[in-house]
Amino acid sequence: MNIIKKTGPKKGVVPGIVAGIVLCSLGIYLFTTFQSEPSDNDALAHSDKTIPLESKSNSAMSTSELIAASAMRVQANIENRQVNYPNITPTKLDKPFSPMLEGTDIDGQLKVGEDGQLIVDIAVKDFFDYFLSATAEVSPELALDELLRVASESLPPENFRQVQAMLDNYLAYKESAIKLMAQPMLPHDQQTPEYQLQVLEQSVQELRSLRREHMPEDQIDAFFGLEEAYEDFTLASIRIQNNPNLTPEQMQLELQAQRERLPEVIRNTEARIAEDTQKAQEVNELLLSDIQDSELEMALREKGLSDEAVNDALDYRKQQRDFEHQYAQYKKERDLLLSAGLSEHDFASQNEQLLKKYFDSEQSITQAKVKDLSS
Repeated sequence: MNIIKKTGPKKGVVPGIVAGIVLCSLGIYLFTTFQSEPSDNDALAHSDKTIPLESKSNSAMSTSELIAASAMRVQANIENRQVNYPNITPTKLDKPFSPMLEGTDIDGQLKVGEDGQLIVDIAVKDFFDYFLSATAEVSPELALDELLRVASESLPPENFRQVQAMLDNYLAYKESAIKLMAQPMLPHDQQTPEYQLQVLEQSVQELRSLRREHMPEDQIDAFFGLEEAYEDFTLASIRIQNNPNLTPEQMQLELQAQRERLPEVIRNTEARIAEDTQKAQEVNELLLSDIQDSELEMALREKGLSDEAVNDALDYRKQQRDFEHQYAQYKKERDLLLSAGLSEHDFASQNEQLLKKYFDSEQSITQAKVKDLSS
């Protein structure tokens, strides 16, 4: 079995599925829920690396055996004490078992409904993913123990068994999905747009079939319903945009028709992301313009930016002006070096000294080097 890495939990509660679907287009979220290397910036880095369970475990146990063994350990620890079940899991861990979970809220939640049954929704998948993300730093056994411990202390035994079964289904699917996604493709330089679309469509269909081999339909709808809806939208959009028989106006109409078929929660998120992107672009244009700082401050406030954001923007602008002034002086001396006929080694050595002379931080040195490449 393989348990897959994913980017670590964000500080605070993460609205996992919707933002994940929209930001990771072409169904990539589907393939990489656990696959990104942990990052200090919690970025969406798609390194697509897996952790073989056998390399982190003393015995090559199946998914079901691991979960069963973990459940036995957890239940043995609480067997002889009275437990008052709150019927809902906590929002934070009292003692995070992995450094990457320090200072975070638990993504997702397990909750018992009024009918006494576990509420099966996307929050269950988020809850699983939160604990399993820690396998980047701890053993799978420890991650499973902690996940099931929280579940067993929060839910009555019958609901705990529901969680066990759902986790077993989910990890069995993930294991099969990893094997599927490891299948070889043509070298990148031999791939045509038609081939890439064909592979994407085939992968989506095969993954959907795998889900239905391992999970009941209610769990699939809860865990992947929004995701599958966005996959359908993405594939349809690609076909529309690659249809040479459509005029630009017809293309926009058909794309809008596809967008209207999306679940409301995704449509709202898409609209919000588009609005935020547009605002960010407008702010960036203002920062790069020649208007006075007083005019810039007024314009930023009119766009609804907070006092802190406005001050940050003004500070950034000042830093960029200072950088440009320093770079202009640095470039004069660099141009002299370039015209001096130095060897490549001598030029590199003296240019490095120039960089340290004019720039006092690694960030500004890197920025100057990038600007050198475009000058």
